[in-house]
Amino acid sequence: MDSNDIYIEIDFHVSPPDDGRDILLALLSEQQFESFLETENGLRAYVKQEDWDLVDVKRALSHMPSAYEVSYCTKDIPLQNWNAHWESSFHPIVVGDYTVRAPFHPPKTTPYELIIEPKMSFGTGHHQTTRLMITQVLEIGIGGKSVLDMGCGTGILGILAAHLGAKSVLAVDIEPWCVENTLENAEQNQCHHVIEAIRGDIDR
Repeated sequence: MDSNDIYIEIDFHVSPPDDGRDILLALLSEQQFESFLETENGLRAYVKQEDWDLVDVKRALSHMPSAYEVSYCTKDIPLQNWNAHWESSFHPIVVGDYTVRAPFHPPKTTPYELIIEPKMSFGTGHHQTTRLMITQVLEIGIGGKSVLDMGCGTGILGILAAHLGAKSVLAVDIEPWCVENTLENAEQNQCHHVIEAIRGDIDR
């Protein structure tokens, strides 16, 4: 199996976990990790095997305040349907008037919802950065505008923009399965007529 097909899962245990988890997340966000999942005792981070650098992680951990203890373990995760890996710990989240849920969750009682199936892509709203972006998109006024979702992942932000009345959304990701996942999620949320998803990066 090619190294491009393998992710590394790093399970960080932080003591005490509450404030320590947020500090650790801020430090690790500067590394090559593609996604984070909060756990009861800390968080899990995911990175492609080819981008995994233990030296960088140890350097980041060296900046943790002395009041916190951090330990971690790693394991390889072959490329897979991420629902199979996350379903047991993937819970709906609520941001403003929106619930973000997977198709296997029951409908919620908020005025609006986004149905996101992650498959092999990241972007469910659980990562703090995505949640902050959802909050920002809800506040800035998207109606009638053209939107670029660069590094779209599951397409969650572009789909939200379409829900809020964007005239058009161009979703771009370097990974082909993210493009496919975005199109599927756009169809699921009945906004596929607004969203164009393409493979590319900032240069093309």
